[in-house]
Amino acid sequence: MCEIFDRHFSTLQMTSIDTANSEDMTDSQYNVVNFDDVKNEYVSSLKLKNIPTSVDAILKKGNEIFFIEFKNGNLDAKDVYDIRKKIYDTLLIYGDITGKTINYTREFVEFILVCNAEKSSKVNLAERFLKNKMSESSLFSPLFPFEKYCFKKISVYTKEEFKQNFTNNL
Repeated sequence: MCEIFDRHFSTLQMTSIDTANSEDMTDSQYNVVNFDDVKNEYVSSLKLKNIPTSVDAILKKGNEIFFIEFKNGNLDAKDVYDIRKKIYDTLLIYGDITGKTINYTREFVEFILVCNAEKSSKVNLAERFLKNKMSESSLFSPLFPFEKYCFKKISVYTKEEFKQNFTNNL
């Protein structure tokens, strides 16, 4: 991808670890870019008062790129708002580093949110996401505007669904 990304390779498992309790969200050993570390290096010389947020990982598979965010706790509207901020900040940093525009991310980048259903009161998040995709009252409705605007596709998975529908196919 680029030099700063090359310095921050990790495994998908390592980028999924919830540092509060050292629990991982996947056991996949697929190589990814730890985008939290990229963001930290990127902003280190900027002397910012407010540090931007970022997604946990960027995974490249052929021409496809996936921005992946892991949430291990119970999700609520504030968490979804925080995820929106992570999306904006990540898109800006990614674009600045790579020179890629939103036109590029709209064509080649997918956003994936992985949630721990065991810790969330939301049951079968992906099914709920897809069923309520057009519903204004859905917990995930603040993410919908990003699809086709900033990303090719948005997916929400439980840990189990992520393994079954994504990592098993890498």
